[in-house]
Amino acid sequence: MAASSSDADPPKRYLALWKEYLTLCSFADAAGGARGRSTLHHLSLPPGLHTVGRLDRDSEGLLLLTDDGAFCHAVLQGGVRKRYLALVFGRPTDESLAAMAAGGLNIRGRLTRPCAVRRIDAASAATAAGAP
Repeated sequence: MAASSSDADPPKRYLALWKEYLTLCSFADAAGGARGRSTLHHLSLPPGLHTVGRLDRDSEGLLLLTDDGAFCHAVLQGGVRKRYLALVFGRPTDESLAAMAAGGLNIRGRLTRPCAVRRIDAASAATAAGAP
């Protein structure tokens, strides 16, 4: 049986979203909203979209959403490079930067992978973060 145009898969959807600070990167709050936390559900996004990765509640940044499972897998498992800007208290030592670069740090029960790490000044951080 030949597929008709009505049987064809709808086009895949991709959405780039700036996730704000203190928004949970999920569509449901495990506490059932009892804590009054903002989630992606509160943004009234189109149904059927899933996050490509995640950002912690206390971070902000670009979040991708899609209904394209192959794209999501390629980004998460296919070695797509990602860049993060982290604001830390104090000034990281050369030793702490070397430890981060080597990988294997335990952060909230998960081990980091080896990565490129560098210290930047405040002006460069503001530019990288898109601050005016």
